[in-house]
Amino acid sequence: MFRFVLRRSYSKQPQNIINLLHFHKPGEKVEVKGWVKSVRKHKENVFIDVNDGSTEQKLQVLVPHQYFPSDLSAGSSIRVDGVVTLSPKGQIELSAENVRVVGSCSVSEGYPIAPKKTVCPRVYKAVPPPAAKD
Repeated sequence: MFRFVLRRSYSKQPQNIINLLHFHKPGEKVEVKGWVKSVRKHKENVFIDVNDGSTEQKLQVLVPHQYFPSDLSAGSSIRVDGVVTLSPKGQIELSAENVRVVGSCSVSEGYPIAPKKTVCPRVYKAVPPPAAKD
């Protein structure tokens, strides 16, 4: 008989940011998981820079205020469903339809390194690595 069972998966898999930046076309629906590097709140929209470790580049996610989670901050891990679009400058960005915080990170509650701050390498050695969450 058959020793192996082949199973077809109908669910969509999250995309790496490096693949999304190089191979996806505007108009495609994708799902991305990663960590928030920075959050910029504007009048109508919120811009989130997301990185998943697959590249040094970050993906800009455009989120309307009604979809923006209140517990999202720099360092949080998120899952974003949306449509690939081009920014006015011609760069790939993701227009979010759904944003979910997988793991929150509060800078005020002891997050050791503030985002967008230059620190001495000795500080990084003194900070223990984060424990994995289930």
